[in-house]
Amino acid sequence: MEGKPEDIESETTTSDGNRPLRFLYISTILSFVFFALTVFGFFYFWQLDQKSVENSASANDSSQTENSDYNPAKLLSLAESLSKASFVLYGSQNDEKTKKQLDVFGQARESLDFVECEASLSISGAGECAARGVKNYPIWVSGENFFFGVKTAEELEKLLNSSRNANKYTL
Repeated sequence: MEGKPEDIESETTTSDGNRPLRFLYISTILSFVFFALTVFGFFYFWQLDQKSVENSASANDSSQTENSDYNPAKLLSLAESLSKASFVLYGSQNDEKTKKQLDVFGQARESLDFVECEASLSISGAGECAARGVKNYPIWVSGENFFFGVKTAEELEKLLNSSRNANKYTL
């Protein structure tokens, strides 16, 4: 038996012409599921984006602090040479980039001229940092020259050598 068109319409509408509550429940559930999947999708892709940012940052960080040709003795020699040439590192031990810069030297960091710029620490040289105009860390200062950011041992050695060469020709 085939249903009459009136029977089909009577299943989808009530006597007052409105759809039954069952349709309302189903559409509400489907809307909720769609909303939940949308939120989950945004969260999932946000997490993927965060992981890719972290991975690229860690790749940059590892290349920044990598000292492939530097053994501890060579790092100590570099740190002592930087100090003798009046290179001073300004930073804060609470700052991640300053920590990375200090980690480049490992144990040889003790031989660096380091000025702590964090005023809340007991060993603070915040006054010296303010006098030099240091606001961002880490920063290497040699005379009137400022070198911003985390430097590899190779970069610091080049800065040191160029500083020595510049001083040869200064009267």
